[in-house]
Amino acid sequence: MWKVLLFLILFISAPLSLAQTDASGNDFFSQGMRPAFMADVADFAEVPQYIFHLALIPDFTQAKLTGTLDLTYTNTTPDALEALVFRLYANLESFGGQAAVSNVTVNGVSVNGISDETGSIVTIPLPQPLLPGEKLSLLMDYAAVVFHGEQHLYNQFSYLETELALASALPLLSVYNPSTGWWREVRHPRGDAVFSETANFDVTLTAPSYLKVITSGSLIEQTESGGMVTLRYAAPLMRDFSIMASAQYETLSSVFDDIQVNVHYLPGKENSAELAMQWVLDSMAAFTNAYGAYVYKELDLVETYTSAGGIEYPGLIVVADDIWRLSDPYFQIVTVHEVAHQWWYSMVGNDQTLYPWLDEALTEYSVAVYWRHVAGEDGYNTAIRTEQGRYREFEGDAGAMKIGFAPSDYNDVSYSSIVYGKGAYFFHVLSVAMGQENFAAAIQNYLESYRYRIATPFDLQSILEDAAGVQFDDLFLEWVGYSN
Repeated sequence: MWKVLLFLILFISAPLSLAQTDASGNDFFSQGMRPAFMADVADFAEVPQYIFHLALIPDFTQAKLTGTLDLTYTNTTPDALEALVFRLYANLESFGGQAAVSNVTVNGVSVNGISDETGSIVTIPLPQPLLPGEKLSLLMDYAAVVFHGEQHLYNQFSYLETELALASALPLLSVYNPSTGWWREVRHPRGDAVFSETANFDVTLTAPSYLKVITSGSLIEQTESGGMVTLRYAAPLMRDFSIMASAQYETLSSVFDDIQVNVHYLPGKENSAELAMQWVLDSMAAFTNAYGAYVYKELDLVETYTSAGGIEYPGLIVVADDIWRLSDPYFQIVTVHEVAHQWWYSMVGNDQTLYPWLDEALTEYSVAVYWRHVAGEDGYNTAIRTEQGRYREFEGDAGAMKIGFAPSDYNDVSYSSIVYGKGAYFFHVLSVAMGQENFAAAIQNYLESYRYRIATPFDLQSILEDAAGVQFDDLFLEWVGYSN
């Protein structure tokens, strides 16, 4: 049924009045980077380049996101590619939306995409194999629908009350591994669903002018006419592009170094927003000092109706409405945790559906790093003891578990206790084994080596071992469950 509905949406919806612009260049994308990192755009010139022209139309029952994609893709793999594979995350059961692509052309040749049974994987056969180093141009039409009032898993793709959460709403290339081919995971019982390469996003979005729209990246151009606003965003060297929107959002802004920091909140939450802003600024200071710089021009924190506590997206983090209050201590912890994800997941990528501990455990450990920054060693030690007690209490009832497995290998309680709590404590164990100075240097090297790239647990282990001058096979086997 969803395929029939989307066919109607694609071909009955009013056509977009969005003029195609010239192809984006390094100068355009560099506007979304801090000055010290603008040159990275040219250094990573072969990442995929997405140019979207979109219209967002909400009504009382649903919201439609329709438009076009113009993709420039360079084959940086060692293999000749016979197809490209896109992910339509809106079609996952855990997202609960509907999405489809149509009118696909590759280098001017019309091709038919092939969807899997979930609709979340679309294979685009190429007219001829794309050799390593070769480039192609792909055009497609796209439409997605989110239904008002429906809730699925974490409500990350939702239209609740007046708020739109359109996380990972656009078609994204999957990740190609020369050993295993294109990534095709469709299970999403818990944790994060998205696995994608760094790319450049040039997104033009037209929406009703009463909406306040918040996205990944930075707003570069804005025009308004006839009750509609057209917004153009540059999101350089990011793994995804997500959209939040509401007529009710109010905004508090500040600056950290040369980074614009915005907190978007619902009416009546001004005091909570002021606290959240201070936590974000303190977190950015802590992680910049401990790990290295945040590279993007902007960071946005948004209050949403997610049921997950908080969720990270590149350049954008969300924290749940139901903990967005001064009396909830979880509010601070979640906010700090999600800021840390801008280092671990956003800048340094990993397969969150296979190795969630790689970003979640280091991110949760970073909460203790934050406490060291704001409250000294006593703050750090208290945070680490909390993580230790969290997982030991669980293992006291359920038995010992390793931190290194996929989300489907845990239930909701063990996922939190083991991947987050025990995982954070594992990084503390490593810091003690290596000495704090060596450990800090290793984590800084990890960021520098894998910024904009995808890391594996084996990459991290090698960097730690190089810094320590010893092998950590036994430690990784004991805590993670596998080693190099």
